Amino acid sequence: MAEQVTQTAGTAPRTERAPEGPAPASNGTNGTSAPQAPPPANNATEEKKAPMNPAKKGIIGIVVAIAVVIALIFGLRYYHYSQTHVGTDDAYVTGDLVNVSPIVSGTLIKLTKQEGDIVKKGELIARLDDSGPLANLQQAKQAYLSAQSQIPQAEANLQYQIASTNANIQHAQAAIQAQNAKVQGARAQQDLTTRTLNSQIDQAQTQVTVAQAQAAQVESQLAGAQANLAAMQQGVTTDRHAADVAESAIESAQANLDKTRADDTRYAALLKSEAVTQQQYDVVHAAYLTAQAQLRGARQQVQQARSLVAQQQSAVKQAAAAVESARKAATASQQQVKVASAGVSLAQANAPSVSVQQNNVENSSNLATQAEADLATAKAGEQQVNARRQEIETLKVQVAQAKAALDSAQVLENDTYIYAPSDGKVVKKAVNEGAALSPGQTIVTMTTGGSVWVSANFKETQLRDVRAGQPAEVDVDAFPGKVFHGKVQSINEATGASTALLPPDNATGNFTKVVQRVPVKIILTPATSGDDKNAATAEDIANLRQGMSVNATIETADH
Repeated sequence: MAEQVTQTAGTAPRTERAPEGPAPASNGTNGTSAPQAPPPANNATEEKKAPMNPAKKGIIGIVVAIAVVIALIFGLRYYHYSQTHVGTDDAYVTGDLVNVSPIVSGTLIKLTKQEGDIVKKGELIARLDDSGPLANLQQAKQAYLSAQSQIPQAEANLQYQIASTNANIQHAQAAIQAQNAKVQGARAQQDLTTRTLNSQIDQAQTQVTVAQAQAAQVESQLAGAQANLAAMQQGVTTDRHAADVAESAIESAQANLDKTRADDTRYAALLKSEAVTQQQYDVVHAAYLTAQAQLRGARQQVQQARSLVAQQQSAVKQAAAAVESARKAATASQQQVKVASAGVSLAQANAPSVSVQQNNVENSSNLATQAEADLATAKAGEQQVNARRQEIETLKVQVAQAKAALDSAQVLENDTYIYAPSDGKVVKKAVNEGAALSPGQTIVTMTTGGSVWVSANFKETQLRDVRAGQPAEVDVDAFPGKVFHGKVQSINEATGASTALLPPDNATGNFTKVVQRVPVKIILTPATSGDDKNAATAEDIANLRQGMSVNATIETADH
């Protein structure tokens, strides 16, 4: 029988041989069966024992080497990428949201915007029931109009009081002016008489004083002329003596000049024979020139002294003539003093006429005093005028208070209309019409502005090389295949845990160290003409929605 090969798991092939029997015939010509093929077990053993082809071994080695090189290249690239990039999937699209809420309480009667509606700044979003504020507004308006209506009547009363008081005052003032005019006339007459008398007396006394002063002046002039005459005579003597002294100085200067001239001549000769130096000759020559100047000065002094003597002699003659003229003037002044004294006695004899004018002044003054009393009575009406003015001021204060109440009521009524604070889109409606709202309760939540950004929470261990301005790439789960480019705008100054509603209290003793995460703000930039076709455009950025999950990667390598 033929051999059978069996193999079990984990063992080498095993051969089982069939029971032996008569060998079969070698060919089929004699009617016997055909020879059988060799057993398969023996062929397998022969294939395993056959040596491997060397070419095949080389190909396998090359493939393995290429695989190692490729793995090494990708490993190095991944290592370099991990050293120059940091990434996180704890990142979300975010933007500015605002909760639109009322500042007064009331019932919501109208909601004009729904979720997804686009709103413009100042557009009406909601309206509260304004029946109460509107009633208060109407009441405040009536109170304001009522307060205003009282002012015209009060002003009319004031004008009447002013006119009546002014008329009384003017009448009293006219009477005072008339009496004062009489008083002034009487006083003017009295003053005229007094001034005339006093003027006459003063004029006469002045004439006496002037005459006496003139007499004294003449006496003084006489004494001065006499003293001047003596001084002039003494000056003539002094100037003559000075002339004599100057003439003696000429003789001394002439002698000195003769001596210095001889020295100059002698030294000039010595200089030619080089017996003296130039410096010695210059000293002698300078002395000669000085002597010449001294002689000229002495001669000039003599001339001046002689001129002064002549002048003083002329002045002596004039002074003698002045003394004689002063004696004559003194005699005339004494006569004028006697005449002026007689004029004073005559003016004092008219003094009794002043008393009559004084009585007229007193009578007119009494009448003026009575008129002033009438004016004081008329001015008492000014107190009523002031009272009227104070009444008007009080009414104006009441009008201002009513106006303030009206403005306050108008503000409260206006506050029942809630408008959009900016351009944006409604993202959430918090209440429905008919809801009772309190101040600060959210009606709708809306976006402000059109820009969004990415808030990526990186581990604190990843932020060593992260800086503001570094480029970033963002993959949005909702837009697979799109690459959103951007840059780091800011790195938060606090971790997310420290700004949480309930920050962890590690001082309790239950401390487990956890790697903290720091929010990083990434601003998205639209693709430009040179960017990859998969780069997100401005339209793609506009399609982002706040809260979308993203993967953010920041390139920290320095360029």
